[in-house]
Amino acid sequence: MNAEYESWAETLDTLADPEEMEAILEGEADVRAGNVVSFAEVFGEPQGNAPIPS
Repeated sequence: MNAEYESWAETLDTLADPEEMEAILEGEADVRAGNVVSFAEVFGEPQGNAPIPS
């Protein structure tokens, strides 16, 4: 399969999964409500200085 087809297939799978869609909608609502944490709060360092995984 080519990459574009696989991408569309994954999108359709996500849209067809009620639990996954609910999680996405809840995450979007959290962002709108300001229920977020910064990169530094999660990883203890500024975003631009994160090590690149090998």
